[in-house]
Amino acid sequence: MWKLGLVENETLISPLEDGDGVSYILTGVRESSFDATEIVAYEDPKHMDYGVNVLFADMHVEIIDHEIFDAMLSEQESERDAEP
Repeated sequence: MWKLGLVENETLISPLEDGDGVSYILTGVRESSFDATEIVAYEDPKHMDYGVNVLFADMHVEIIDHEIFDAMLSEQESERDAEP
């Protein structure tokens, strides 16, 4: 799975990928951020009806309800847009 410290391509493909080529979406992370509420990446929300797999800046992963996830991501994007 790991080769020379790099991740194999297959590791970045969700087992739930539905053929559209989208597995995970990266939002990016601010430098030196380890905020447990900052979304770094998430699985394509279409993959699961009951929630979204979300990776946070402190490296923990949770399955978040779609409505809650949408609100969290929207708030994070608004905060980033407001930054100088």
